Amino acid sequence: MEIRKEVRTFLMSDPIYRGLLPKEFADDFPLVESGALDSIGIFNLVNFLEKKFGITVEPQDLNDTYFGTLVAIEAFVQSRKT
Repeated sequence: MEIRKEVRTFLMSDPIYRGLLPKEFADDFPLVESGALDSIGIFNLVNFLEKKFGITVEPQDLNDTYFGTLVAIEAFVQSRKT
């Protein structure tokens, strides 16, 4: 749950995502489908995840399966940390 909180805080505070996300959104809110995460947004998020959690994101990881929702992002980060 802490990963979700960190990612949510990042998304809500970074100017790249300003105006693209509702003020409050559920953990299963479709980030990519809603347009909140486009290619630049995903690149920015990946940079944050790699620095914050000490993980490596490979090009083949950049898809809706891993970045579609906060729940998916959390599961992805946890899988990379172990």
